[in-house]
Amino acid sequence: MRIRYFHTEGFRLSAIYTLVFALSILAIGAIVLLISDRAMRDQIVESARTDVLAMQRGYDQKGMVEVLEVIDQLRGEPGASDSFLVQQSGRRLAGNLSAMPPRTGIIELPANDRHGVILGVGVFLAPNLYAFSGSGLDHLQKTRSEILGTLLWVFLGVLLFGWNKAKPWV
Repeated sequence: MRIRYFHTEGFRLSAIYTLVFALSILAIGAIVLLISDRAMRDQIVESARTDVLAMQRGYDQKGMVEVLEVIDQLRGEPGASDSFLVQQSGRRLAGNLSAMPPRTGIIELPANDRHGVILGVGVFLAPNLYAFSGSGLDHLQKTRSEILGTLLWVFLGVLLFGWNKAKPWV
């Protein structure tokens, strides 16, 4: 006698529960991904704002010499931004970025070497004296990939568990 377990009530209920649980995992995963992405971007921007504020205070207290010293100190700090620029009238004075058209506020720049995109903050320290501080988003991409990989394994585990529960064990 042939068992038609695809047509049994137990299989249908297991399939429904598995589907609902799998969709819940996907929804929660999407929310976790969005929240972690936003939090990491906010952390990068906050760090860049702190760096730019240090440059501004240095400029206000001791002038351009202090801005250069602040940048040197920031480069050596763990967790500090990794991309800097100070330029005057379109000419680069300090930093590891090329001169660029000054834009203020939160900026995403295409990177030319290490990172795909640099997220940071640009400000004018004085008229015609522009400063930018930011970090690459490469670690953000790595974290996003790890979260997606984990969610994929959990999703596959849910499907396998649901399939195992739906099988009639006689």
